[in-house]
Amino acid sequence: MSCPVADFNPQGTPDEEVAVLTQAFHARRRGDYAGALELFMRAVDFDPGSPYPWIEMARVDALALDFEGMSSHQARALILAEGDADALYDIACVWMDGLMPEECLKVAAEGERVYPRDDRFLGRHLAALERLNRVEEALELVSGRRIPRGSAKVVARLLRRSGKPDEALSVLSGLEDAEAHMERAACLDRAGKYRLAMEALDKAKAILAADPETDYERKLYSHHATRLMAVRERIGSSASNGNPDTRLAFVLGHPRSGTTLLETMLAKAGAAIASEYPLLENCIRMTARLSGGEADADGLGLLEDADRLPGVRESYLARIHVLAQAGPADLVVDKNPGLTDGVHWIARCFPEARIVTLLRDPRDVIVSCMFQSFGHSRLGVACLTWESAARAYADTMMHWAGMRGLLGTGTWMELRYEDLVRQPEDEFRKVSGFLRIAAEGAPSSLAEMIRTPSYGQVLAPVHAASIGRWKNYRRRIDPLRKTLEPVMQALGYRW
Repeated sequence: MSCPVADFNPQGTPDEEVAVLTQAFHARRRGDYAGALELFMRAVDFDPGSPYPWIEMARVDALALDFEGMSSHQARALILAEGDADALYDIACVWMDGLMPEECLKVAAEGERVYPRDDRFLGRHLAALERLNRVEEALELVSGRRIPRGSAKVVARLLRRSGKPDEALSVLSGLEDAEAHMERAACLDRAGKYRLAMEALDKAKAILAADPETDYERKLYSHHATRLMAVRERIGSSASNGNPDTRLAFVLGHPRSGTTLLETMLAKAGAAIASEYPLLENCIRMTARLSGGEADADGLGLLEDADRLPGVRESYLARIHVLAQAGPADLVVDKNPGLTDGVHWIARCFPEARIVTLLRDPRDVIVSCMFQSFGHSRLGVACLTWESAARAYADTMMHWAGMRGLLGTGTWMELRYEDLVRQPEDEFRKVSGFLRIAAEGAPSSLAEMIRTPSYGQVLAPVHAASIGRWKNYRRRIDPLRKTLEPVMQALGYRW
């Protein structure tokens, strides 16, 4: 969430300040993090006692994966937030958005103590506990008490996760926003009421489609497939051999394909995991901006620039070890489904890296994605309709299929979600051999904290019911055959 510009100055904001803040928000949105920080710092001069510029700088730091900077700006904001419930709540939200639920939990608890009538802090408290997989503790917190309207959706999610979809539905009664309808659809799906689940899902998508934020992202998404085709034409097979001593692996695959399950197994086997941090994308963007300006803001010019690629590589390697908390000899695994669209960057910057790409029946992937909230992201916009979700899947996975022949021999493998679910030990043994790590015991426990939209599902019993889920929604899936069948064939699936 972003603080309204007017909140920076309760006495009224001068035109110049509005202009600076507007520029700052736009700079952050387009990925110019250095420019955004500079502009927000200028905003401090307009109102030195306001915590909001510091909060917004912390948001920038979170996007730039500068967690030291985020902590520093959050600390300053916390000092200035005394007596301001809105600011304290925003600070809690930044910690959550920055993948630090433990810090969010501390601020939320303080908010509940200082502002006992402000129900928003209970909602943050519950959300942080959920992210930490402390579901039962979260439910105990609300047991026997009135559930505030603002906390109803997270409570419903917790109840659904604990196997109580009917109770979850009762908690959602009367709520008609998009998030409530999405959760209602998930509960109905869990309860086996598929027709009602579709009705709730349709309502949620209609509300989201009318959101102006969605329209902004839709414009960005429209150019995505064209860019992927251009990338494959430009990259060729000219990657170097890299450094064979670099212990680096990437876990790729379309979202909802099983990457979180594999991540958990790898973590149990001792790999150092960096989970869903857009680090490589950030390093590319920053290098492109520093050397190519706005004209090369997406970094495509770097693909053919051997002089600038080492800078991307060095910046990434220095930071990925910190994010993964890895030792010098550890295998570092960058688990990021979002990089499947960017596998060409791995080929150019890290040709020696190992890649494990998760595959899953595309029909099951589409159903799972449609029931998942991805916010106002490119994938979130794609999942507003079944057809656009299918096209997005096909674009991403055909890019992967097209890139396979350009990757180094022996540097990649594909792993089918269906096989991993049915025979986890055998399949993980193949992965561990490919990555050269120990396999003992990894598949036996999934009780790890996963910081992705899948963290709840991966803790549920893994069974064959997750395979063939698309059959419950055949009326929506069958019309997608023309879009999905070519990519299914490319990946070894049959309709």
